[in-house]
Amino acid sequence: MRIFLTCNPPKMTAQQKGHSVRRGRVHVYTKPEIKAAEHMIRTLLIPHRLVEPLQGPLFVHLQFLWPYHRREKAKVIAERFAVRHASKPDFDNSAKLIIDCLGREKFFNDDGQIAGALVHKWRSPIIGIYIHLTTMETTVEIPPGFCPNCWMRKLRAIPYAPGLECKICGHLEPLDFSMPEEDRPLSIFGTVDPEILDLG
Repeated sequence: MRIFLTCNPPKMTAQQKGHSVRRGRVHVYTKPEIKAAEHMIRTLLIPHRLVEPLQGPLFVHLQFLWPYHRREKAKVIAERFAVRHASKPDFDNSAKLIIDCLGREKFFNDDGQIAGALVHKWRSPIIGIYIHLTTMETTVEIPPGFCPNCWMRKLRAIPYAPGLECKICGHLEPLDFSMPEEDRPLSIFGTVDPEILDLG
């Protein structure tokens, strides 16, 4: 599902709690500005509520679109370019606020279902919050030539030939002689298939 919330994305996040001292004890409370931001987001989400919460692992793509700075270059404004917003608030704290609101509005049962995320921060002529929430496959096939021991835990596991040591976790995969040589992702001499090796 795709949602666009027409608003100025809040720069206050759920992590910015208030603190007070009463009778020698520190009390943590939610600031009124944060409550107002949460109320605004939840109000905008109400028309998009689902009949039933999404089940299983979920992927969320968030784009925060703030207005241009006063000091923005005239060409950027004239051409209506989008500019990457590389300052506060932190992307993870902004995302947490939206995910918490999605959870409270029952788009899913538990924010632990979020198994993947992509977050962008922009300054642009279009102001708002873009949300793309979709389900993910529970199981994923391991790509040929990647270490079955660590590829799930590494964003870019280094490919290796069967019978060679994985350069990340040290896992050694025995050579499968029953596999035709033309089907092997890497040769027994360690020659890397350029379509598999992509280290950026």
